[in-house]
Amino acid sequence: MPYRRYGDDATWPPEDGWADEAAVPFFHTGAPAPRTRFTPGVASSARVYNWLLGGKDNFAADREAGARLLEVMPEARLAARANRAFLRQAVRRLAAAGVRQFIDIGCGLPADENTHEVAQRAAPGSRVVYLDIDPMVVAQARALLATDDRTIAIRRTMCDPWRIVTDPVIRRHLNFSRPIGLLLLAVLHYLVRDAAACEVVRILRKMLPPGSFLVLSHLLEDGQPQTWLARAVYGEAVVPVTARTAERIAELLDGMEPVAHGVAHISIWLEGDESAGLGSVYDQAALRQIPLVCAIARMPA
Repeated sequence: MPYRRYGDDATWPPEDGWADEAAVPFFHTGAPAPRTRFTPGVASSARVYNWLLGGKDNFAADREAGARLLEVMPEARLAARANRAFLRQAVRRLAAAGVRQFIDIGCGLPADENTHEVAQRAAPGSRVVYLDIDPMVVAQARALLATDDRTIAIRRTMCDPWRIVTDPVIRRHLNFSRPIGLLLLAVLHYLVRDAAACEVVRILRKMLPPGSFLVLSHLLEDGQPQTWLARAVYGEAVVPVTARTAERIAELLDGMEPVAHGVAHISIWLEGDESAGLGSVYDQAALRQIPLVCAIARMPA
């Protein structure tokens, strides 16, 4: 295991030592400061998501938080599966458009059909960078990728986007003269301030060569009491999140060219996608109730 245990804590390897510093230069995003140690007794967004997907890389605190969320939003498990289905579809779309490089920010714990697996099956030789602030996520990813020199995992946070944009490891791994697929799946709603979300995306877009793509999914402000209650429960049990209207989310992609459905509800993106595994009548009906919007946009050539 790439991290060292000290009782209930774990510290990270020296090359990522900046993440353990007390004075990391984050601008005020509205997101909580990232945890610098492995804390199984505190619910983690990555591990709660893993539990919702049916994974086993979670602890009692994560399962308790996930159960509380299901009490107010029974479709939460379906939402997690749908988000993964959109990820797979988006990667296939980008590979078909000629993209051979991907950066997956806030990648979460490894699950079935991870970004590098989908990309390399669609386009052998594709290169992938996984970024996450959770030490358990990066440790698991590195273990999984031990024999794959085309894919790397780095401990970074989107709350400090300049470190991502200027990271020498990422710069060496990818060719920044060729298009890149930037994946921001279910992460921007952790930036509760609109100005911060816009600034993070603006900075991240600076590193994308012409012809690159940005893929995102985001909690939708649909005006429903259930959505408000789910946000409140998740914020108390895990970390604060915000919902945004489709119009607000579209502003994050200003100046980019919409692909396929542009900014649209998850049910529209997954309609007719047999590989999503959501073909039951229940799934299709429940999918339309999920407050999740997705988008793919292209940087002008």
